Amino acid sequence: TSSITPLSIALDTGDATFGYDVQVAGLYVGAINASFDLYNNGTSYFNGAVTVDAAFTQSGGAASTFSGDLSVEDNLYLTDAGTNRAKIQLNSTDRDNLDIKAVSLGSTMNFFTADTLALDLDASQNATFAATVFIPSKLEHVGDDDTFLNFSDDTITLSAGGFSTVFAGSGSVTTSGNVAVTGAATSTTPTAGDD
Repeated sequence: TSSITPLSIALDTGDATFGYDVQVAGLYVGAINASFDLYNNGTSYFNGAVTVDAAFTQSGGAASTFSGDLSVEDNLYLTDAGTNRAKIQLNSTDRDNLDIKAVSLGSTMNFFTADTLALDLDASQNATFAATVFIPSKLEHVGDDDTFLNFSDDTITLSAGGFSTVFAGSGSVTTSGNVAVTGAATSTTPTAGDD
């Protein structure tokens, strides 16, 4: 026969060492709380990976700190007293696309840089920029690809229905269509020596 030592207790410190797996109905440290199978009325330290195979609830109200990446499957909700106010999610139709939503009625979305408002999106989807908007080349009317405003070096092209008017930095204006003037029109012809 062989002998085993399932439990050793150090008499000087009271420490208990189990030689094998331990199965208990409830394990309580520091206080008893029968609402939980494992309860620690203090700080817990896990030196290894921890898997939670159900919902994870942090109810103490304190901030949670993660030292590495945080992976979320599908939705990340921002709540206020249990009410969903905003969420970040993968698009339900195309999972390669990301949706950022303010879900409360009448809500706005504000984007800040250095704690200063840079962009405000209101509940009617109007966008207000706090400073200059830089455009590489083109502003195009949605669903109407021959109506746009195009920028190039020292030149602005205004196109509508396939007809364009070009405003050049030299002061010249060129149009591909007819010019209609309502009211008085003044024409100035440069004289020799004018810049």
